[in-house]
This record gives sequence, C-alpha cells and structure tokens, in this order.
Amino acid sequence: DRLYLVDGDVRLTFGAHLDQVVRVAHALRERHGVRPGDRVALFAANRWEWIVAFWATSWLGAIPCLMNGFWTAEEFADAVALVEPAIVLGDAVRLERVKAVLGGVRALVFEDDFDALAKGPRPTTDPAPVTREDDPAFLIFTSGTTGLPKGALHVHEAVVAHHATALLALDLHAEDIFWCTADPGWVTGTSYGI
Repeated sequence: DRLYLVDGDVRLTFGAHLDQVVRVAHALRERHGVRPGDRVALFAANRWEWIVAFWATSWLGAIPCLMNGFWTAEEFADAVALVEPAIVLGDAVRLERVKAVLGGVRALVFEDDFDALAKGPRPTTDPAPVTREDDPAFLIFTSGTTGLPKGALHVHEAVVAHHATALLALDLHAEDIFWCTADPGWVTGTSYGI
C-alpha cells in the first residue's frame, strides 16, 4: 500500500491511492476550508496528483470543476468567473499561463504544494458526507470550438454510468493495464481516465 517509483514512473497501489485521497481531502478541509458544495477547479495535465485531487474533492462532497489544459488564459478566466471556485489545484505550467487572470482565487501547485497536502495527518474520521444519486459529482466544460466553453454538471448517478460504459466500451478486465491519454479536462479523460 505504498507510493513508489519504478524506472522513474510513479506507481500507486489502491491502498496508497485511498490513503492519498483521504489525506488530501482532510488537508483541503482543515487547512484550506473546502466544504461540501464548494467548487474546486482542477487545471493540470493527466497525472496521478490530478486523480487524487479529483477523488479528494469528491470525498468532501465538494464539486471538482475540470478545466481544459489547452484553454487560453481568457477561456480559463471565463470558466473561473462562472464556477467561482474556492481554490484551484493545478500544475506549474498551466497555472503560470493563467496567473494573471486568477484574481483573488487561491491556487495550489501540484509540484510545490501537493506533498504538503498528501503527507499531513491521516484523519481518524471519514470526511465524506452522504451523497445522493442526484447530487452534483463534477462539472466539465465543452471544448469551446463553437464559442465560449459551456459547463455541464454531472451527478453521482452519472459516475456509475461512466463506470459501466468504460467496462462495456473498453472491454476492461481485472488483469488489464489501462491508461487514458486524453486530457482530464475532456469528458473522455474524466469518464475513462478516472
């Protein structure tokens, strides 16, 4: 149940993943004030910290808002104005590109801040509130190719459908190794990537 490196690649067991999710959720709640119903913008490349941050946000009953990593600063600013996130979590390259439009929104950089989030104390209580199938699960945006990106809210019941379609469309089996190359800000990167 550990996070470890193999030939330079990060390998994360399911137990280590759960441990990271719980620790990050606890840190987001206790140190950064994220509460159920808050929106948390995720603006990063497809990387393991993004997946942990997504589930940690969900674990809190907050709503991950998935920002497309290919957006311009203007597109990002429009989405942030719509979402009004409590905090933005992202990678250094993308956050550097949009820092001028963040305004007063706090941002945590995976490369600089994630270890502090993930290595804090492991809570003894479960931070997860009870959610219903019609509660918001995550917000994702359209590509913006026909105008400004538009947000689409998915509910928890839809996440079950994403799981089912991944199994059926991708024909996944327990012994398979799977990686989704799509940017996590695209619906494929979210639906199948996580």
